[in-house]
Amino acid sequence: MTDKLEPEWQPIMFISMVFSVRPEIIKPQHDIWKIMNGESTTIECLADASPRSQYVWKKEIGGVVVHHRFLQLNNVDDSDGGYYTCTAENSLGSVNFTILVQVTSKFIYIPIFTLKLHAIVTA
Repeated sequence: MTDKLEPEWQPIMFISMVFSVRPEIIKPQHDIWKIMNGESTTIECLADASPRSQYVWKKEIGGVVVHHRFLQLNNVDDSDGGYYTCTAENSLGSVNFTILVQVTSKFIYIPIFTLKLHAIVTA
């Protein structure tokens, strides 16, 4: 008689692990934003974090601008220029990222030519 080996079945257990992570800013990636006068833009602040971050954008002069991760600047003018700070915060801490918004003017370059006249003397 031959002993036949039967596979042994065992229950499989899945373990789910949840890690808590302090916020780390991943967007925006640039700290200087040049925007033409009269244009509009949206700047996103995004942090890698667990639990999920809450966001606040503040302007250096003027205080809180928005309480979410998108800073929307519409029809910008010189008053929109300046430093803006995004703060991402969760139960483990907070992190800030500051950008400089530079409002540039649209201009037309007109070259200026000068013409030198020489006297021609004929004999």
